[in-house]
Amino acid sequence: MIRCDTRVMNTSSNTHSRRPSPLIMIALVGSMGFLSGCGSISPTPSTGTDEWVLLGPGSDSTISVEGGAELMDGTLSLDGQTGFAKTSAPEGFRTTESFTASAWVSVAADFGPFATAISQIGDVAGSFYLGLADGAFAFSMKDADTNDDGHTYRAVGAPAGASQDRWVHLAGVYDAQASTMTLYVDGEEEASEAFGDPIQVDGDVVIGGAQSHGNASDFWGGAVTAVELRPTAMTADEIGAIVDDTRPEGAPPTRPVDASTYGEGVLDGTWDSAFTPDELALIQEDLETESGMSPLTSTRLGFSGPRWWLGFMFGDELWLLNGVPEGDGGVFTIDGDVLTTDNGHDVLTYTWSLDGNRLALTLVGCDGRPCDDMERLMTERTFTRSGTDATY
Repeated sequence: MIRCDTRVMNTSSNTHSRRPSPLIMIALVGSMGFLSGCGSISPTPSTGTDEWVLLGPGSDSTISVEGGAELMDGTLSLDGQTGFAKTSAPEGFRTTESFTASAWVSVAADFGPFATAISQIGDVAGSFYLGLADGAFAFSMKDADTNDDGHTYRAVGAPAGASQDRWVHLAGVYDAQASTMTLYVDGEEEASEAFGDPIQVDGDVVIGGAQSHGNASDFWGGAVTAVELRPTAMTADEIGAIVDDTRPEGAPPTRPVDASTYGEGVLDGTWDSAFTPDELALIQEDLETESGMSPLTSTRLGFSGPRWWLGFMFGDELWLLNGVPEGDGGVFTIDGDVLTTDNGHDVLTYTWSLDGNRLALTLVGCDGRPCDDMERLMTERTFTRSGTDATY
């Protein structure tokens, strides 16, 4: 369960997903907005206005650590599934002006295609992301706080490869005067792209993750330390000096996922449950669809590792409730015959049983409040496994 006193958030594989459709039924699982108001103290520049050290030696930031993450001696180790950290954005930090974001990172051997080491979140998505995109190191920025297609710009370097046992320095530079965004890896320029339409958001800085469709996403697997923001477009020589001055000692820590807490992957895949005509009649009262869509036919659950997502089938077309990756509905845990889902807003508890390719769920708890009829209709069902791959 997400707690403010223990835990921040990937931009997005949003180019591979559909926007959530305008379904009034979205209310059935509540909002999955990012944590806000958790009481972090805004960091002050460590040396005048030259830099803000958010994590690592010299940092005076208040860091909130969450999920499968551990902070020790200024280094954050992350499981790539549920862990992240956050801190308030520095006062005076402006992404519409020149800035540099940098960190030392390690990448877990089983990293996913999209993951974020540093980001700043807004209401829906965010302003910038430094990490991985399609398996390559990347520096990304947005021209609008949205996950709609066409609003993400990236400077993409070489494929990351597995670097679990070594530190890699990443730096993203936005130069407002030149209208460019540049990625540096280990002090060397990897890619530079034209970009001149940044946005300013007012959310937290997330370390080890990001935000997509208002939800935590793109969790970093590996370690992150020496996180710095600077209100200037640094040169290659200046970034090289950071690399020399902040290089970590020793090998990066690792934090594997405890597979026993999600049933050793026994639910991995997709599960469908078709609606009866009577159920569809009830749903139609609260359903607003776009013209040209096929009729609603079924609900679909996906499980992958410790994460889950929920979607709806309109004929052969899947509409995801919570965006990406793979719907990114949140995390789940299994304890005997009890399955608990946490979407960052509501914690729902089920009893569950598995008989071959049939999964039966019975809703028994809704975060201390009465479960509503729509929640029961959509999830208290018997599902049939439709695929072993939770992607869509």
